[in-house]
Amino acid sequence: MDASNNSTVSIANLHLNAKPGAIERRLRAVATTIQCLEHSNGLRIIAGDLNCNADSVTLQYMQNGNVGHGTLKDRAFKIKLTKTRASNLQHNLRFKSVYEKLKTHAPITVSLQNRGRACMDHMLFETPKLSTRTRNLSKRQARR
Repeated sequence: MDASNNSTVSIANLHLNAKPGAIERRLRAVATTIQCLEHSNGLRIIAGDLNCNADSVTLQYMQNGNVGHGTLKDRAFKIKLTKTRASNLQHNLRFKSVYEKLKTHAPITVSLQNRGRACMDHMLFETPKLSTRTRNLSKRQARR
């Protein structure tokens, strides 16, 4: 806990189902994790072997807060997600990949049988929205 602003750092380490067709299972596991993290008031980190590519439905859900309905594709696999099931997969957090800004360093990649090389291990973070008052206090503290 950071005593200066009474906030916490919450870290979730996941190892999601590796079966390529387990798209909805991965989404539900992440949804459950995010529901737990939504109650923390500080930095939130999700890391681990997520068994999905950077452009996967799972990471899009973490970054955008929702999943579209209809046919979802993850690598070469597809699932049909009804409007009702998709509407249950929504959250207000917006996670960002730590790999997003890396220009010279590539994330660790693995070669998957019949699926080619891809990054399956990810680290994402979400920072709390600071009020104007908190931001101004932080700026004053930084000048000291």
